[in-house]
Amino acid sequence: VNGYYNLYDSTKGYTEMLFRAGKVLQSKELNELQSMLKNQIKNVGDTILTNGDIIEGCQLVISDDRKSVTVTDGKAYLNGDVRKVSATTLTITGEGTEVIGIKLEEEVITPDEDSDLLDIATGYDNYAQDGAYRKKEVVVLTVDDEDACFDTDRQSHSRESQMAERPRIQQ
Repeated sequence: VNGYYNLYDSTKGYTEMLFRAGKVLQSKELNELQSMLKNQIKNVGDTILTNGDIIEGCQLVISDDRKSVTVTDGKAYLNGDVRKVSATTLTITGEGTEVIGIKLEEEVITPDEDSDLLDIATGYDNYAQDGAYRKKEVVVLTVDDEDACFDTDRQSHSRESQMAERPRIQQ
């Protein structure tokens, strides 16, 4: 996105932004702050869950002719967040092994697509002006997509079994 800057680098180990009085706030600092917080939350989530883990629902219902599969509403863990999965019907061949996967597709939303992004502060110079765009992450269900995640064994990826299998530090 033109004019969008985000230089956040998790390898630098920065844990907090220290805003100082009398210094100009940079838009890149706000973007980096979001990335820093998202990374911290993702790190916690990744210790418990694996990308593609099904949290609830997402049952597979195969059609009688074995040419389609419906995935029911549910929730799955993707990229550091628990995401809503809407019911979707996918076409399959019905032959051999077919893998149903899940992935995120990103899109940038501008005021051209959503007028709610225009400033609503009536009486000010910036009224009806655009500001920050929005990033939208959309959950997509797939068939045999190498870029998608999938829950290979729901039992082995349950929270309880992951906690039981987690190495313990002996003192």
